[in-house]
Amino acid sequence: MATIHCLGTGLVGSYVVRYLSERGHLIHAYDLDPSRVEGLRNVNVHRVDQNFSVEDISSAEGSLALNMLPGAIGSVWTRALGERFPTIIDLSFSEITPNASFLEADKIGTRILWDVGIAPGLSNMLASYAVRKMGNLSSLKIYVGGNPTEPIGEWKYMAPFSPTDVLEEYTRPARILRNGLLDVVPAITDRHIIEVPGYGRMEGFLTDGLRSLIETLPCSDMYEYTVRWPG
Repeated sequence: MATIHCLGTGLVGSYVVRYLSERGHLIHAYDLDPSRVEGLRNVNVHRVDQNFSVEDISSAEGSLALNMLPGAIGSVWTRALGERFPTIIDLSFSEITPNASFLEADKIGTRILWDVGIAPGLSNMLASYAVRKMGNLSSLKIYVGGNPTEPIGEWKYMAPFSPTDVLEEYTRPARILRNGLLDVVPAITDRHIIEVPGYGRMEGFLTDGLRSLIETLPCSDMYEYTVRWPG
């Protein structure tokens, strides 16, 4: 059984807390409104306010920290957690990525595992698997999108994670690779229609989801497209 400190109990965080608690781990859950995880077995709920800091966490020795906060504050908390916890799992979708230059991890012995969601996360694993099977890639295009099964309502969409992070997908410039070089382009560019088996016509556009793949995957051209119902 591990002791795990979970920051954020929203749509994603509450699912992770429930999953880990059901497998016997001791969870400390922190949120402004932790009602989604109250009453769960093995979960100690900590209702915090805007003055909450990493120093308010009682003990980090031998513990694991999961950062599941919205991207707007995710990088700040990853850095703060890195000063106290030996291992951090970072699920926040922050514009600032916790790569080697983010934290002097070697000096303080902190390990940070980031981009571990569905995309980025599972998509990274599939890309890595492709390299192991086929060798260095010349081109990689990742299409990802959690969408309603039917285009209902004006937005034709329902946010499966932090709404502020959903908006970031439409506003944050997208980092891509062209001819092996990093390029930054406006979000929602290269819009095009794709055919999705069983669902029909959907729309893809560039978003900033490559992140760690840019530095770790041997590939000349690399793009990530978010997929939505047209319009």
